[in-house]
Amino acid sequence: MFVTGIWFVGSMVGIILVARFALYIPARKLAHAGGLSQSSTGQLLGYLTSAPELVATVFVASTGLFTVVTTNILGSNIINTLLATVAAVLFGQLRRITGSRFRF
Repeated sequence: MFVTGIWFVGSMVGIILVARFALYIPARKLAHAGGLSQSSTGQLLGYLTSAPELVATVFVASTGLFTVVTTNILGSNIINTLLATVAAVLFGQLRRITGSRFRF
């Protein structure tokens, strides 16, 4: 159990480091070099991080498991929307995004 916890925490740290140094910083530099806005960096990151899911979806669809494909797409959209909203609330950016004040 302890070893599993260490692997879990180590994996989380690894994912954060990879996301920071292998995805975010290069995407920011690419957007800056192309004269794109900061929001374009987020859009570029969205495309980059969706590529593995697209590949998995194509391979699963080729096996005929269309229920799995549909569930994967819907689940991904739901969790991404939920995580983005929670992050916006935690970092106080929801008002800037929605243009209104968030109330519980």
